[in-house]
Amino acid sequence: MQDESPLDIRDCGTHLVFKVHILPKSSRNAVSGTYLDALKIKLTAPPVEGEANRGCIRLLSKQLKVPKSSLSIVSGQTRRTKHIRLAPSGADAKTQIQRVKTLLAAWTGSKKALDRFQIHCY
Repeated sequence: MQDESPLDIRDCGTHLVFKVHILPKSSRNAVSGTYLDALKIKLTAPPVEGEANRGCIRLLSKQLKVPKSSLSIVSGQTRRTKHIRLAPSGADAKTQIQRVKTLLAAWTGSKKALDRFQIHCY
């Protein structure tokens, strides 16, 4: 069952921070909806020695079509719930941020997901 609460996304102009909930040791690598206010991500990697963290960055980089270097885990390195920072570089950074927000909305399965985002900077 999907939760109707908004995704926890912070748009600070030059970067975007969003919350993910990791399910390690899953049967496949995939974005699979939402969990509370986080994007739910299934990973085949076990939660040992940072393997799941690297798998999370790798999957998000591929799915969001951004370089791995623009993604980082800002909190939750040893927890299932993490905050991911997307800091695109270059002249089209704002365009990339808007594109990623649109993709995140599509992954929630709701056409009105963009309206449900909690958007603020901290």
